Amino acid sequence: MKLTVYNTALNQMINGISIRFNQETINMIKSIANLTILQTNYVNVCTLASLFNLDTLTLETEIRLLQNYDSVPKNILKNKCDEWIKWLSSCDRQNIFNSITKAFKLSITMRVTSCSCERTFSKLNLVKTKLRSTMSQERLDGLLNMFIEQEQAYNVDYEEVIDIFKTLDPTSKRRMEL
Repeated sequence: MKLTVYNTALNQMINGISIRFNQETINMIKSIANLTILQTNYVNVCTLASLFNLDTLTLETEIRLLQNYDSVPKNILKNKCDEWIKWLSSCDRQNIFNSITKAFKLSITMRVTSCSCERTFSKLNLVKTKLRSTMSQERLDGLLNMFIEQEQAYNVDYEEVIDIFKTLDPTSKRRMEL
């Protein structure tokens, strides 16, 4: 059972991860993870510098300074980029460690995959059809927002919406912002 089921399933998962993430993405994730615990090597520094348009020597120097900096809290060394950004922002440390701050901020905003973008475009194809091709951008944005964020749309209190429409002036536009 173990050989036929477990090893086969494990092998398929490993192959799926290898196919989904290319080596460049894996190197980027490893480099950022090593930066958060301040255990980088030259390859990590070069990867981060090329990825975020930073000077390699400056980044390496800032990492060495942080490694020898006594006031770095021990709880921050647990792979949390947002904690690093908060700590670097306090006491104006972000000006001293400019490259590291930029690397952490950019790493938080980067998406590892493009699934949400692809999902949005596939929903756009469902919402904007040939029959609905003349709708305004504002209406299209509202419909897409409701379609993409369906969980929030299901939690809308209909009685409250009806009450708001009752209080609106009948001569004005009875449109709610989505």
